[in-house]
Amino acid sequence: MINKIVNNADEAVADIQDGATLMLGGFGLCGIPENSISALLRTGVKNLTCISNNAGVDDFGIGLMLKTRQVKKMISSYVGENQEFERQLLSGELEVELLPQGTLAERIRAGGAGIPAFFTPAGVGTEVAEGKEMREFDGKKYLMETWLKADFSLVKAWRGDSAGNLIFKGTARNFSPMMASAGKITIAEVEELVPIGTLNPNDIHVPGIYVQRIFQGNNYEKRIEQRTVTAPPAPDGGASLIKDTSYWAKADPFIYDLLKEYSIKMRNNPTRAEQRLWISLSGKKLGEYKFRRQHIIGQYITDFVCLKQNLIIEIDGLIHQLPDNIISDQERTQWFEKEGFKVIRFTNDEVLTNLSHVLNKIETELVGLSKAPPSGAGGAIIGLDKNQIAQRIAQELKDGYYVNLGIGIPTLVANFIPKDINVVLQSENGLLGIGPFPIEENVDADLINAGKQTVTMQAGSSLFSSAESFAMIRGEHVDLTILGAMEVSENGDIANWKIPGKMVKGMGGAMDLVASAKNIIVAMQHVSKDGKSKLLKNCSLPITGIHCVKKIVTELAVLEVMPEGGFKLLETAPGVSIEAVQKATEGKLIISETVKEMRF
Repeated sequence: MINKIVNNADEAVADIQDGATLMLGGFGLCGIPENSISALLRTGVKNLTCISNNAGVDDFGIGLMLKTRQVKKMISSYVGENQEFERQLLSGELEVELLPQGTLAERIRAGGAGIPAFFTPAGVGTEVAEGKEMREFDGKKYLMETWLKADFSLVKAWRGDSAGNLIFKGTARNFSPMMASAGKITIAEVEELVPIGTLNPNDIHVPGIYVQRIFQGNNYEKRIEQRTVTAPPAPDGGASLIKDTSYWAKADPFIYDLLKEYSIKMRNNPTRAEQRLWISLSGKKLGEYKFRRQHIIGQYITDFVCLKQNLIIEIDGLIHQLPDNIISDQERTQWFEKEGFKVIRFTNDEVLTNLSHVLNKIETELVGLSKAPPSGAGGAIIGLDKNQIAQRIAQELKDGYYVNLGIGIPTLVANFIPKDINVVLQSENGLLGIGPFPIEENVDADLINAGKQTVTMQAGSSLFSSAESFAMIRGEHVDLTILGAMEVSENGDIANWKIPGKMVKGMGGAMDLVASAKNIIVAMQHVSKDGKSKLLKNCSLPITGIHCVKKIVTELAVLEVMPEGGFKLLETAPGVSIEAVQKATEGKLIISETVKEMRF
């Protein structure tokens, strides 16, 4: 057998030149080639085109190469929480090609398989389709997509041998098998390098023919983006779980310590708006009232709080416009108000451009000159919180369903699956049979869901590549898809991936899912913070998919999208009137003859 071992990462990447096209494996931070990226940082090679599902985070993975301006172009599906990636994209400093995640996986697979083009339904009717050939097969429209290839592919595996055979662990496989085949030169780093003959041929995921160089990596951090664990049983059935911070400190030190660590990080790295407001608040410009910043109350971290007056001040950036964050903010505010706090919110722009108005409003609240009724009083509509939305959606599940859960609220649906049915959850990063969140001692950085949360596997689960995952989706083997949305039109169009000029998170796998799913249910906020409807005649934001949404569950109602157009009202949330739903819906609303109240 051919010996392909090199000494280390520096030797492996030494001949990568300026202007090269690279593929880098990984999903979020799971399975990224840490050692090879560090070596590229040391070489200073620049003007790179990087093909990767995303770009890590600001201070890890490809995010570090973005900071050093070594990357000229990114070809990805998801920006996520990498603020530097998003900033460079919006400012035009970085050339970016965003693709549906399944299309990205298949274009890479096609490159390695010698297939120059193929057709996919993902992206039809969206800006992704601009300039591309479209054909119709069996009455359905498809886009032509072309292969992707690279000068070098950098992948990371769990085990490998000197012949280049690779085995991956958990969901760290993702894009790496396809990338290994699509690179002219593939560099593999492994956690354990073993002699030829050690690996069982039945277990090998990437045959050595695709790998030209291999080395044993070291000092792996294997960071986790969303460390999600199952907490121990709470006292009194959980009634005081959120309220009693001392309980978190005593019963689940990991969660409480994580809150403390994160609050310190936030305090030391304030936004411009936070810093400007803190200077005014800490400068005693508001008299005798003392404020604290990034203070923990229950399981929440407040931006600013005056404990003497029970006043909380929150500053909202653009990320708070995401549908899941809007609902989270609403739920958070409701909890604070139930505990006796008054919450007032300002945008970044308000603080930066009109600070005097902000301070006047805070002072008015402090001295009691303005005593607004709590949320829900005086005719305000509360509706469902995000857990209740998930609980209601769970009632749509049927025995034997294969279900894909999008990130955010949809992931919560797993907590409410009826015990008398069997449902298999599919995650687009390569897992069929998602189990519950792990207890702390069982957390595995190589086992995450599509939301980058740590998970476990059910008995009978299976693991596979991202290309295989989207073959399941594209081939209509998934029975139900549950997604979040910013907007839905009365014709069933959905928009959920960017706000032009302000926020771009990427489409991820959403375009593939909405183009091929048999049934799509959307979990979303019915109205925006300023009271504008998000159930519209026509979507105003860039489309994710057309004529695809079948049912919607919001904080106010359950609605069905009719084939001929229009939202048919099926159920209202407890305490919400039909008139309230009518007022909150811009698109055509059809009132069912028997509108029921939701039951839980």
